[in-house]
Amino acid sequence: MVFEMVPNLNRILSFAKNKVYSFFIFFLVPLSYSASGPLRESYRATRDLVDHPHTGAIDQSRHLHAAQRAVDNYKLAKDEKIPEIYQPGQMWKNILENVLTYRTWKLQQDDRVLYDALYQFYRSDLVQSHSGDIYIWEIENNHIDLKKQVFMIIRRYRAFISRRLSFDYHAVTTTDVGQNIYVDYEGKKITFKVIRFAHYLDRIIKNLHTGPDSIIGELGVGAGELSILTKKVLPGCRYICFDLPETLMVASYNIMMTSPDKKIGLYQDFAGKGKITREVIRNYDCILLPNWCIDRVEDDALDLFINIASLSEMDRPIIKNYIENIERVCNGHMYTVNRNVKGVAQFGAEDIALEEFPFSEKSRIISAEYDVASDMYHQRYGMDYECFYWEFIVKLR
Repeated sequence: MVFEMVPNLNRILSFAKNKVYSFFIFFLVPLSYSASGPLRESYRATRDLVDHPHTGAIDQSRHLHAAQRAVDNYKLAKDEKIPEIYQPGQMWKNILENVLTYRTWKLQQDDRVLYDALYQFYRSDLVQSHSGDIYIWEIENNHIDLKKQVFMIIRRYRAFISRRLSFDYHAVTTTDVGQNIYVDYEGKKITFKVIRFAHYLDRIIKNLHTGPDSIIGELGVGAGELSILTKKVLPGCRYICFDLPETLMVASYNIMMTSPDKKIGLYQDFAGKGKITREVIRNYDCILLPNWCIDRVEDDALDLFINIASLSEMDRPIIKNYIENIERVCNGHMYTVNRNVKGVAQFGAEDIALEEFPFSEKSRIISAEYDVASDMYHQRYGMDYECFYWEFIVKLR
């Protein structure tokens, strides 16, 4: 389908405002730190977190249980003969081949290599399998000005919670799991990513009137932050995620550590069994399955399907296969945020524009807006970065 996208006035004004702000930020940051005690305190706490990880905040027995279950399911998935259409595309193949932890584990055949990396996955190279807010080595090598990052995160957080939100802003906080690097501000643990996902969840609830008992699917779960936030805001919903085994290992560990009271379904619970029905999904709070398991979900099992910033990085046949499955399993809407411009992704991505996604003729784009949250998330060095993501809401079939 063809969709003509005309930049709206809000986007133009926002872009102009951000450029003016970027010009003055080098003057504003030192002045703000001089005038604001809370800002100085947040920076000191963040600096301390970077230099002295809060290992005492992590329950060791819970860590060992979650790590063992995550690794066992990863190994089970990796032993499967994966259909070609579900093999990682060139971008993610390149990324995963460069993760030293996986190479070391294969060489040593010692699961403790993965256990230790999971314990600090935001600081180990496992973060490359899901993408973090700030890579620890960028701070350690002075590639990022931490003071500017703290300033920008707090600024964005305050702007976000000042809006008329569809949920309690106290939910917008992250955890210590994985030795996370966050800004401690007014008792909240804040990152660009948690603000970004809170923005998307607010948009979903407001525009799609997502019910408290909805069944939600997500392709490309990352470290599981959106599913964790969604379960906080909509505790009665059911969530099923699909991703590469490497990413699922991190996400399942994070979700189990963050939500020990929830019933989490992993591949061992579904391998070798039949169709994944709506009734089966309702037996779990959250299910995390290898990407090829989407084939086993029954028709019309889901109410909403989400993809954030990964479909446009895949090869065309892979995108086509996923969209056909999404249209089949979801009897509702798809909320997707992806790039709509070519030639900006790295690591071998083909760069398929969002407006070129092969939705069927029965599906209909009912809303399209420029996504300012992605620009905010990709900020570095205190400057705004325009990365040309759009938000589509699609009525499926």
